[in-house]
Amino acid sequence: MQFLSTILTFFLFLLPLINAAPASPIGEISKRMTNAQRLSRGLGPAPPVFKRIVPGRDLPTRTAEKRAAPSPSSFPSTYQGKIEVRTTEGHSYGFVINEASGVNGVNFGGARPALSVKITVPRFGSTPVDIIPINPAFPAPHFIGGSGQGISPGVALSNVPHTDAGSNPVNVTESAIWSLDKTTKQITATWIDTDGTKVPVVLGVDLRNNGLFLTKSIDDYNKHSTSSISEVQFFLTN
Repeated sequence: MQFLSTILTFFLFLLPLINAAPASPIGEISKRMTNAQRLSRGLGPAPPVFKRIVPGRDLPTRTAEKRAAPSPSSFPSTYQGKIEVRTTEGHSYGFVINEASGVNGVNFGGARPALSVKITVPRFGSTPVDIIPINPAFPAPHFIGGSGQGISPGVALSNVPHTDAGSNPVNVTESAIWSLDKTTKQITATWIDTDGTKVPVVLGVDLRNNGLFLTKSIDDYNKHSTSSISEVQFFLTN
């Protein structure tokens, strides 16, 4: 009995020393090694390590990857209003008319109804676009463009069938020829000639006969016409 008591006393004496002994350096190094390093030393791969979940806490959830969405800045912008006709000095003649006969004329601030339109332009770039009537009093087609024998000497402002931007005239008409300055709201045009040449358009008004025309030169138009035109500018206004 005394012998067993002696052994128990000796064991209790050694127990604190065992707990206080430093961990094996080899074991610590092996824990920090990658599997490739362990295999090169003749050791097996490290066992998988799982995160401990603390009771009372929600399990981690996997967040869905965010899909790349189009930037709002990439969307086109649509502007609406009436087409105001001004002199090159800024004087207003009035608005493009909206009647059963079409759009070739100005209301000169009178009671003749004005055409309301919308213009959708790209956020970046300068691709020519269509002018589309909102309240047409005339039958289709419902695109505003030029119609005539050619930009030289000139074509009349008219409602025309749709043509693609940059395409040659279709039956001597074009629709997607317009550009809108987003700051000043000035409307300009570029005509595609039959040979594919881009021609900057000059807008003109025949004050005697109340007609609107697109030409590459006011002088060129007046030389070939019995009625002269004066240069004007188009603006989109409310």
